[in-house]
Amino acid sequence: MLAELTAAEKARPYSKYYYEEMVEPAKEIYRFLEQGTIDSSFATPIHQRNDLLKPGNLPAEMGYCKMPDGTGFVAMVTKMPGVTSEMINWWFAWQGLEGLRYKIWTLLENNSRG
Repeated sequence: MLAELTAAEKARPYSKYYYEEMVEPAKEIYRFLEQGTIDSSFATPIHQRNDLLKPGNLPAEMGYCKMPDGTGFVAMVTKMPGVTSEMINWWFAWQGLEGLRYKIWTLLENNSRG
């Protein structure tokens, strides 16, 4: 059940997105969640994060686990044809500017997990 928005949040032009029905997640998302944690030896350690920029696939393209140093690891391939780096930069700046924007993003994230 969704938390009710404040009057100020409801007045925002994008508040309608908070109430929109979400698209059904892709089937591989469910398989990802059902598999449980991966072996941390397949995860990319934070100090090797630039490996994400290399061509090809990493050992763990989808998965999550607790790393030996106690940190968490999460990987999720998200195919977004036609999306540019400028669009991604805009999105991550936009969603963090105000509480309602972050609520919408969080809602999208939670719904993508089924």
